[in-house]
Amino acid sequence: MITSALVGEDGVVSVDADEFAATAGPGVPISLNRKNCQAALTVDIPAGYQFAFGETKLPAQVKTDQGVQVSVGSEYYFQGTVSGDKDTTTVPGGTSGTVTLVNSYSPAAWSSCGGSQVVNLNTALRASNFNSKGSSGYIRAKGSVDTNIVWKKC
Repeated sequence: MITSALVGEDGVVSVDADEFAATAGPGVPISLNRKNCQAALTVDIPAGYQFAFGETKLPAQVKTDQGVQVSVGSEYYFQGTVSGDKDTTTVPGGTSGTVTLVNSYSPAAWSSCGGSQVVNLNTALRASNFNSKGSSGYIRAKGSVDTNIVWKKC
C-alpha cells in the first residue's frame, strides 16, 4: 500500500510503501513472489518544457540462497499513450545485506510540451527460486522509491 507520494524541490518523486516485499522458497505461495507498487501522478508542466524520468533508486534488504534471484523492475508511462521506458536490476543468489538498486532510463519517452499530464510509475519486486526449488530468498524495500525528473525545452 502506498502511504505517500510527493515531489521534492530537488525534482525527485518519492513514493513510500508499507510492507513492500517479495519472497520465494519452499511452501511460499506464488502470490508472494511478485509485488507491485504503482503511483499515478498528475504533473503540471511549465510552458515550453517537457519531462521524463532519469532513474529510479530503491534501497532494499535482500537475503538469497544460491540459485535464488531477486530483482526490481521500474517503469514509467504516460496515461493514454503507449510511450514509456523501463529497466530491471537483478541481485544474484547468495547475496545478503542492504543494497541500493538503481534502474536507469534512456529516457526514451517524453511528456507533452506544457500543460498537465498523468504519468504512471510502477515498481515491481520479484523473487524466484525457479532454478533451485529447495532454496529461499527475499527482497524488502527499506525506505522510499525515488525517481528523478528530467526536464528539457520543447
